Amino acid sequence: MNEREFLKVLITKRGIILYDIHADSFDYLEKKFRTDEDVAVNDYFKATYSPQDGKRLDDIEFYRLNINQMHIPEWYEGKKKKAIEFLLNHLIRGMIVTNNRDIMGEGVILTGKANIDIAQHSVIFAMYEKAKIEFVDANTEIWEMTDGASVGVLKDNSIVYKMYGYSKVKNMRDNSRVILLYGQAKVGEMYDNSRIKTLKGDAKIVEMHEGAEAKQLRHMSKVKEMHGDTYIDEMWDWTKVEKMFDNARIGYMDDDAKVGKMYGNAMVEYMAGNTVVEHLYQDSIVKKLVDKAKILKQELENKKNEEE
Repeated sequence: MNEREFLKVLITKRGIILYDIHADSFDYLEKKFRTDEDVAVNDYFKATYSPQDGKRLDDIEFYRLNINQMHIPEWYEGKKKKAIEFLLNHLIRGMIVTNNRDIMGEGVILTGKANIDIAQHSVIFAMYEKAKIEFVDANTEIWEMTDGASVGVLKDNSIVYKMYGYSKVKNMRDNSRVILLYGQAKVGEMYDNSRIKTLKGDAKIVEMHEGAEAKQLRHMSKVKEMHGDTYIDEMWDWTKVEKMFDNARIGYMDDDAKVGKMYGNAMVEYMAGNTVVEHLYQDSIVKKLVDKAKILKQELENKKNEEE
């Protein structure tokens, strides 16, 4: 379900399940929990406990234990196997949160009407339905947001790996990041040095301020307003920025990408394909146009735009 695999575990001969919410590899788990002697004796095995493809992390009945090594220990059978499966099921059930509380240094799955005031130093494996977090900070990770899940403020190096459905982050600050935004997902306001890597589908950013950046806009994704020293690296397909102000800048536009109105010292560095800027005002500038790229209307104080 995610490029980040849920949930890596080591299972010992004594039936103990070893895991860490921050583990990104089995090496991480072995270094944390196993000594050289343990590795030599080989009294444990590596596995991933996760739902079947297409199922959600809160679909408990669809979980399977996938053993991540060639040899399956002889001791993993009969009553011990059933006992371990029971413990794994219990572990996941304990991660699912549907009520109101704070999340501190935990790994959780939020669903239903879970309403969290603050999440710090945590890993939110998924947010479903109407789950909500008011403040996400202190390097917290959110792997997946969908349905109507929402975050009030994302800050302090926290990250969301994937947003889709009608999920929403109202405010991004500090060095917070969103890796992929698609479907009808939306980010309200971006400030400071917040970053979004990719927007796809009908995803939307309402306002970008200060030094906020977006790497790439695809499909029919949109940015309503860019202010301050904000920057978009690339625009493709039918993407659109409605208004640019101040020193806002776009690096490259191609396909049928469009900018509505540019004010102040806003700049587009390079336009190609069938791209369009509808209206230039004040000292805004398009540095280079090629192919069928065009500017529909200019009302500039200084005629600085060049065409090729």
